[in-house]
Amino acid sequence: MRPTVIILAAGLGRACGQPLPKALHLLAGKELIRHVLDAVKPLGPGKTAVVLGHQADRVREAMDGVCR
Repeated sequence: MRPTVIILAAGLGRACGQPLPKALHLLAGKELIRHVLDAVKPLGPGKTAVVLGHQADRVREAMDGVCR
């Protein structure tokens, strides 16, 4: 049985000092949510669920092509 992965990506990001959601802050030129999705991929999950909150549309847009 393949695992199900749940990614919590609903953070405001206030502590980072920018109006961006935490999942969209850049690290090495790539959004944090992309780093997490890339790290999960080798696990071969049966399903990946991403919990969105603050500015969910912007985070969804950043995941375009990676998640459905």
